[in-house]
Amino acid sequence: GFFGFSAAYTALMGAIMAVTLSVGAFAREKRSKCVDFLLTKPRSRSAIFLSKLLSGLTLLAASNIIITAAAAIGYNSAGKDEAFIGTFILAASALFPTQLVFYAAGLLFTVLAKKVRSVSGIATAFGFAGFILTALHGMLEKEIIRFIAPLDYFDAATVLKTGGFDAKYAATGLFVIAACVLISFVRFRASDAHAI
Repeated sequence: GFFGFSAAYTALMGAIMAVTLSVGAFAREKRSKCVDFLLTKPRSRSAIFLSKLLSGLTLLAASNIIITAAAAIGYNSAGKDEAFIGTFILAASALFPTQLVFYAAGLLFTVLAKKVRSVSGIATAFGFAGFILTALHGMLEKEIIRFIAPLDYFDAATVLKTGGFDAKYAATGLFVIAACVLISFVRFRASDAHAI
């Protein structure tokens, strides 16, 4: 019960972390006004994009391995049912796809934005917007709201109750990730670099 309750707040912190990573990586040159310098290096824009994308994904994966392992150790030390451990680990790992949704959304925002002033401000805004949409879904209980509430796409509480993710929301989350990354990639390759 406690894990299902606390998973929403863990997802909020994870969402803020994911947006911080994506905005930080892709806005670094915009903030220091040296995009033109980066693009004069003998690397293609595709390679630069993939390097930045993979660096953030590596950090997210590493942190989620640690979080999931800690949750599994805590579960085992509590002496809970060993037959339920697989479901519990799936619920604990729900943070990773949720973070991927926010990572991709932060990436798209950064690639489309002309200026990025505050990485932490943008990350906090994304995280709390997702949290407010989730709270709104909880209050109104309208299914349409859940489709726009990214913290609910991969819900750990649903996994603990049913043994798996809700397929239609998980598919929506995967679609959002793929669409954001694809649009960001196309935009990054085609965007103009303003020389100072």
